[in-house]
Parts: sequence; structure tokens; C-alpha cells
Amino acid sequence: MKHCKGGDLYHYIQNKKKQNTPIKEKRILIWLTQILTALKFLHSNHILHRDMKSLNILIDSDKRVRLCDFGISKVLENTLDYANTLIGTPYYLSPELCKDKKYSWPSDVWAIGCLIYELATFRTPFHSTKGIQQLCYNIRYAPIPDLPNIYSKELNNIYKSMLIREPNYRVTVQQLLVSDIVQRQLKLLIEEKIREKQSMKKPLKEKQTIENDNLGANEQEVKTLLLDIVDV
Repeated sequence: MKHCKGGDLYHYIQNKKKQNTPIKEKRILIWLTQILTALKFLHSNHILHRDMKSLNILIDSDKRVRLCDFGISKVLENTLDYANTLIGTPYYLSPELCKDKKYSWPSDVWAIGCLIYELATFRTPFHSTKGIQQLCYNIRYAPIPDLPNIYSKELNNIYKSMLIREPNYRVTVQQLLVSDIVQRQLKLLIEEKIREKQSMKKPLKEKQTIENDNLGANEQEVKTLLLDIVDV
């Protein structure tokens, strides 16, 4: 992993909070796309992160985010496997974890939803001053808060799709990656990476359009570009 001069996302958020400066939707979408790309890579290799939070996301000198701290990650044998250890940062716990149920890939998606809310409001969507039991109750039953009105309905909808309490109905990483709002950002990020490569005078195949649910007609080329966009 390259050195990340920008520190971690948690302290970036805290600085914005002190400055009372909202994080722009464009920046949130860029980071969301990079995080989803990294998470797709992990899940495709049967790795459940289990501790997705702002403190475990680093920012490099180009303001690209990098996932870190895989100390409690778990390798699942296949995509249908589940973990059953209660672990992770409490404010990002999914409802299934709060119910002490088996959990899998959807729990990482829930944590990303909590992160999007934190980027937009400088706080997590669920909290409690009365301990973990009350926090878990809020995670399971409290109303899902909307993002502030300065953010688009499209972003609010995709954020809420990550916080569907029933894991079987929660949006998947793949569904998020092929959504219109993320596809637009993926296209911009890939075009930016192509320009960077061209400016370095390295040969590059003609860019392919992202069209299908495998992220594009030339999937291997797109995967290579995406791995350049975000590191894990």
C-alpha cells in the first residue's frame, strides 16, 4: 500500500466538522465508488472485512481512499458462507449482528451506509448514551434518518438501500456498482486513469464502455484500471 499523506477518513470528517464545512456530494460519490470497488475485490476473494469504518479508510496524496486494518477480517469459503462472531465497531454494527445472528457480505454493505451518513452529517446514523444494548436496539428499530437536503435524492436513495434491515433484501456491492449514480462516477474515474496513463506515455488499449453487470465489455481491462483507482 502506498503512503497515505492525507491521514484517515475519521479525522478528515472531524476537521470538516470543526470548520462547519459540508463535504460535497461529488467527493462523497468519488469515495463511495472507490470503496465499493475495493470491497468488490475483497468479497470476490471471499474476504469479509468486518470493521468498515472511517478510521480504517486512509486518504492518499491524490485524495484517493485506501482500505486498511484487516486484523479482524474473515475469509469465507464461498459466497454463501456466514460468520457468527460478534465483532466490529459498535456504531457500524448491522442489525443481524445486533441480533447475534449469522452474518455475511451484507454486513459490510450496512457499514458503508453508516459511513455515507457520517460523511454527510459528521455523525453516525445510530448512537446511544446508554450503552451497547440501547445502541443495538436503535440499530434494529429506530427510523433510518435521511441525508441532509443539500444532497440529492439519488444519493439519499442509494444510501438508504444500504441500510435495509433485512440482509437478504439489502442492496449488494454488485448492484451498487451497476447503479446509475455509481456508473457515472466509475466512468469518470476510469477516464481520469486513462488520461494519467496516456500522460505517462504508456501504451493503453482503446477504452471500453462499461455496459453490463460485470463492469464492462472488456472486463479484464476495467478490472486493471479499477485496481489502480483503489488499493486495499
